[in-house]
Amino acid sequence: MAEAPSHEDLSSSPLSPLDWLMPRAYIRQMLCFPASASASSSHATDRNISGESDVTKTLRDGFAATASQVPYLLSRVVSLTHPHGAVGLSGPYQLAEDLFDTRGVSRDYNYAALKCAGSPPDVLGRGGFAPETSSDEEPVFRARLSLVERGFVLGVAVHHSTTDITGFGVLLKIWAANCRRLQNHPEDENELPLVDAAMLDRAAVRDLGSGVPGSDIPSTIPPVLIFQDGEPIPKPAGLKALATDVLPSVAADVPWVSTSDILTALLWSAVVAAQAPPPSPTFATNNTASLSTMSIPVNFRARCEPPLSPVYLGAAFGRAAASAPIPRRNGSSDASRQDRTAATIRRSIRDQVNVQSIRAAVAYTAAQPDLTGVKRRPADEISIISWADQGVCTLDWGSYVGRCGAVRLGKMAGRRYPIVLPRLADGGLDVILSLEAAAMERFRGGALVRPFGELRCLV
Repeated sequence: MAEAPSHEDLSSSPLSPLDWLMPRAYIRQMLCFPASASASSSHATDRNISGESDVTKTLRDGFAATASQVPYLLSRVVSLTHPHGAVGLSGPYQLAEDLFDTRGVSRDYNYAALKCAGSPPDVLGRGGFAPETSSDEEPVFRARLSLVERGFVLGVAVHHSTTDITGFGVLLKIWAANCRRLQNHPEDENELPLVDAAMLDRAAVRDLGSGVPGSDIPSTIPPVLIFQDGEPIPKPAGLKALATDVLPSVAADVPWVSTSDILTALLWSAVVAAQAPPPSPTFATNNTASLSTMSIPVNFRARCEPPLSPVYLGAAFGRAAASAPIPRRNGSSDASRQDRTAATIRRSIRDQVNVQSIRAAVAYTAAQPDLTGVKRRPADEISIISWADQGVCTLDWGSYVGRCGAVRLGKMAGRRYPIVLPRLADGGLDVILSLEAAAMERFRGGALVRPFGELRCLV
């Protein structure tokens, strides 16, 4: 076995100004797979002639190929001396085999039973399926494969300082493509990311701010940089129908809204209503709308000039903030109100995350000697995050590994506003959120949620 480079061999590698602002923490996902019919007599835990399961060998070798294409996965995140609060990447300090560990078959878990129960996050969280990461070393990447009865769970953690959810999806896409290639599957050009300089080069983002005159650099934190650090299942057909109905009634300056805008509007309204204090006897029917502000992360790869590569691996998103009057009661789904809220969301994204705001934000961040104040997040602002287009559940990992059936996070301690999880293979969506018990009960029982989803699990 080859020796890993020593710490004395480390050399700092720059990330982009937007990478500096990402939470110094991990994006973690647990990918739940049923056993593939082709994996060693249809059982993920059966062994091949080498004593290693087909699933384990394919994923291990596929990751080794991925790490050779994306070498910084072998690095760790390090602090830079200037600007204060910025981070960089070390040189490679571990081997691919150090980043991928496996756990033996657990007879305590059965894939079919987990799926029937909605793949509950608390069960997965306490089951040790997530990979371990070190706060001292801050490795860029870790993965853990856990075999269960009739399936397996692939836990993946990637350091947020190196990527966003789109970049995370690209890494998984490369890994899946390498697994297919190792099994001699025909290559699908539409599914095979081209690992090239545009994908890896952080200078593409740094250069966005290089041409901004000093007089045009904002003097205060640009709004696009103010990031915020049960499970209803929306039914896509219903959302599409609602989006179609919205089109004739939105504001004249917003010619269209997406199903994502509609879903965000519904979740926003449902959260505000769920968190409103119970009505008093005197005002039991009061449904006064209050002004609410909600932030949305927006992928800006295609919004730059020139555009970034759609498979750029670094962080490339900004924040749009929408404000609208939202009723404080969980009444019926008012279509006209949802129309206006969805239009507000679309307008906010269009007007706030554009070429000018992105360039100014990058220039502002690069000019700061201390990023401490820039990295502060608003504590109470509602934030709705969508990972719907990450694409992991539609990836084909080859005949041994198969396709991911669901994506979950570990159990969330404390409040977490809705996260729309990666789109399922059938087009459906899972949404995960964590509210205090009474608010969660109002959320699940509200008329805003019921027409478009059902509760899968409550933990």
